[in-house]
Amino acid sequence: PSTHNAHSLDLPPCGTCMVDQGPSAGAQGHAKRPHTDGKVYYSYLDVHHTVAAMVDRLRDFAPDVIVAIGGGGFIPARILRTHLRIPIVAISVQLYNDATDSLLNEVACLQWVEERALKGKRVLLVDEVDDTRTTLQYCVSAMLAAGSAGPEALAVAVMHNKLKAKRAALPRHILYVAGAEVPDAWNCYPWDAERYGHTIEEHEELARQGSGQADTSLQFVRAWQWWLRWAKGSGVGLGPGIQQGSWKGFVTGAVL
Repeated sequence: PSTHNAHSLDLPPCGTCMVDQGPSAGAQGHAKRPHTDGKVYYSYLDVHHTVAAMVDRLRDFAPDVIVAIGGGGFIPARILRTHLRIPIVAISVQLYNDATDSLLNEVACLQWVEERALKGKRVLLVDEVDDTRTTLQYCVSAMLAAGSAGPEALAVAVMHNKLKAKRAALPRHILYVAGAEVPDAWNCYPWDAERYGHTIEEHEELARQGSGQADTSLQFVRAWQWWLRWAKGSGVGLGPGIQQGSWKGFVTGAVL
């Protein structure tokens, strides 16, 4: 994973995808290819591997509690909890208008955490992506502003850090860990599949295609479904299994 103070990214990029391929590259390796819609799709497997890439460095920080930034930070935080075995608390802030996919003028705090959950503790703040850094700065600043009533120590973990100019900065003493450095593209995560008009199966296939690993079994199913519609529409005689539209029927049924 990438570990730095988030103020500079003096990283050796890959000449092909322009993403760091040194020790900070994490689990991703070369960047995933964008789909034809310009978006980059990440599978649940991608998510698990990338989050797991941060675990050793975060264990060194020895956090007492995870603070998940909702909603994108919830799933990465839950995966980290399995490895770190510490409690999770949740906060909810909003920087994007979900209806328009546009930036708000400022961060809106929808839910915060009770003081006793953070006071004197080593806190790990988790989100899925560091885009403009505005949300992270808001949360870090609010926690540090609590002074003696706030955390003893604070670290930030993000699954993906976008390689772009940031609108905000984090204090230099804050530990910052990213599972992977990624290009500045529109990231689509599996928990948002329906938001982009896809089933989870379609989303996972798009993610595999972005890695150059198309799901041939799913392609076969779709070819069968197309053939079945064509055969019925053309009046072709179908065996009993195929008439029922079953998977086994396609494999074992006889065309009469």
